[in-house]
Amino acid sequence: MRFNPYIKFWLFSLCLTLSFFLAGQGCSKKDGALPAVNLENLTQQLGDLDRLARLDAPAARIETSFDRTGKNDDFNFCLRRESGGWAVLADLKGPAYVSRFWFTGAENGQHPLRFYFDNEKKPRIDTTIGDFCGGKSPFLPPLAAYEPFCWFSFVPLPFNKRLIITTKEGGFKAGGNPKLFFQVNYCPLHPGTDVESFPTHLSAAESNALIQASLRIKNLAAYPAPSENAQMISSNVTVLPGQTAVVLQSSGPAIIKELRLTPDLSAVPSASKRNEVMYNTVLRAYWDNSGKPSVEVPLGNFFGSFWQLRQFSSACFGASNRTFYSRFPMPFASAARVEIQNGTDIPLAFESKTSMEHLSAWTNAYGYFHSGWTKSGPQDAGKPHRIVMTEGRGRVAGCILAVTSLDQSWWILEGDETMRVDGESFPGWHGTGLEDYFNGGWYYGNAIIRAFHGLIMKAFFTTIQYRIHHTDPVAFEKSVDFSFERGPDHASRGFMES
Repeated sequence: MRFNPYIKFWLFSLCLTLSFFLAGQGCSKKDGALPAVNLENLTQQLGDLDRLARLDAPAARIETSFDRTGKNDDFNFCLRRESGGWAVLADLKGPAYVSRFWFTGAENGQHPLRFYFDNEKKPRIDTTIGDFCGGKSPFLPPLAAYEPFCWFSFVPLPFNKRLIITTKEGGFKAGGNPKLFFQVNYCPLHPGTDVESFPTHLSAAESNALIQASLRIKNLAAYPAPSENAQMISSNVTVLPGQTAVVLQSSGPAIIKELRLTPDLSAVPSASKRNEVMYNTVLRAYWDNSGKPSVEVPLGNFFGSFWQLRQFSSACFGASNRTFYSRFPMPFASAARVEIQNGTDIPLAFESKTSMEHLSAWTNAYGYFHSGWTKSGPQDAGKPHRIVMTEGRGRVAGCILAVTSLDQSWWILEGDETMRVDGESFPGWHGTGLEDYFNGGWYYGNAIIRAFHGLIMKAFFTTIQYRIHHTDPVAFEKSVDFSFERGPDHASRGFMES
């Protein structure tokens, strides 16, 4: 398997000689049947970061309103239109569950929305976009919300046979005709999986599961105490100019649950020099004595501090009180080595703390964590900005992307994301705009930080945004090619760093 070390992404993979099995709840069986999937157990998984590293969890597909003509009019495209002005956004075959719903373009939250389960003639959910996305139980923040100019929901919608999602046509008129944009992520399950479709009335257990998931997601950005089974490993190193030092070396099988690095910046003489530390210090990680790093990223970029130290807290990465942290689960079978290379001309001191949980045995259900970095600029006009193109077997876990336009225009954010899996001639994943992928819209409002998506900063025609595919990982068996358009027709001049 070949992994380009200069591409910034988060991805879990196995080598080609290993295999895995995708099923609703893993691969275990009882009495010859797969375990049941329902709202309660799907909701319980929402706060489980370890699922990011599991290759046996269901993978996601997507239905969107992208422009089928190849232009930039990524709105009003639907599966079909029905009487009464209703448009069918998705007609999905079960067993499966919807893991993410995103929508924009409505005049207000009163825009109608209906969900028909399992060939029922009457919609089981007959609601409005506002109530479905944050306005009414059980679709409440942080699992569902309206945030700058768009609506979203991560409340799982399991269905056994079929799910049809419809809405009324129309919306507010932006530059002419009404424009409705949508994205629906869903996870097909193994045929024969026992699925309990989304209930008409929630039980006490289902309501409690949603409450607990909301609380856990809210707390994910805090510094939790290590679990009872976790071991804390601490070290202090000074890395001389041009040298490399090991901050962690451990045997497995185990999972790194959290990595914290605190650089001593008190002796760094200026703000510009501190920014140089963020960019010219490189973090590397090696799994199971591999000769090539699986992680190779500038220190600041890996933790979301593009260009300078940025204090923020998401579920999987961030910085607090000048301490960087990553909570991506990083499993390894036999050995782990994490090191720092100092590319500056001054000595740098680091304190590291690693929370690690040892495993009784290694399982091929886990993938290895990979992350890399790349940058493209105006010289690359005419072609997309590639997040990752690789061969092997694994799943995309997310990305962080910094964009700077040189055209004094937000047009660069009009670029769609595409993912081609296993050699697809046409991308099976095709989005509706750069900020839409990151759960934003209309060139964003203010900066916003959430557990699994956010806008870290917005300035004059410059943005930094991230998304973690926690509920909707993109699986591949042979290859994946993940790119963003450089604005419509790749014509925007600017820098994209990811």
